[in-house]
Amino acid sequence: LPYQLVHIRALRALVHRLAERVDVITRSCKEEGYIWSSDGGVSYTIRPYPVEDAHGTSVILRLKEGEHEYLKAERLTELLKKHSMFIRYPIHLITEELVSAEKKEEDEVEIDGEKAVEEVKEDGDAAADEAKEDAAPAEAKPSKKLVDKVINTDIPVWTKKVEEIPEEDLKRFYKSISNDYDDYAIAQSWHFEGIMDLKI
Repeated sequence: LPYQLVHIRALRALVHRLAERVDVITRSCKEEGYIWSSDGGVSYTIRPYPVEDAHGTSVILRLKEGEHEYLKAERLTELLKKHSMFIRYPIHLITEELVSAEKKEEDEVEIDGEKAVEEVKEDGDAAADEAKEDAAPAEAKPSKKLVDKVINTDIPVWTKKVEEIPEEDLKRFYKSISNDYDDYAIAQSWHFEGIMDLKI
């Protein structure tokens, strides 16, 4: 089986916590695709599955009743920043946002036929205003667009020496882990090498 399926126990725990069913669709670049499915019970199924993409993995959760808060972008962002802020690879969150439609400005309003022009002349300004209102286009409604935002933008500063890190990066890192509005008082780093390689 593809190497992406090794974390079955973790996925089963996720099923019990949030979802009534989980499907993991995966394909390596040299093998056919597979789908792993579980409804949170003691068993699961693995079978071949046609995958359109060349390779990769998709995890599909069908959430339980009462767990729909995890569909909200704000909740997902909060969790990602708490647990995955310093993951090496970028985490993209795609959301829908309302965008105000651009109003098309017209230099003049056309009124069909000479009769309309004559009525404007006879009835005065009131008739002209009414004709322009009838001919004016309806106000455009806001539209939705997909916005792709990278969540884990902070760098793991502990992998570098303090003197190699720009001050702005240090300030941003401190505020991201402390939720403090003020800047840090002092920044220091230590690197211990031995049986274990420790960077603080």
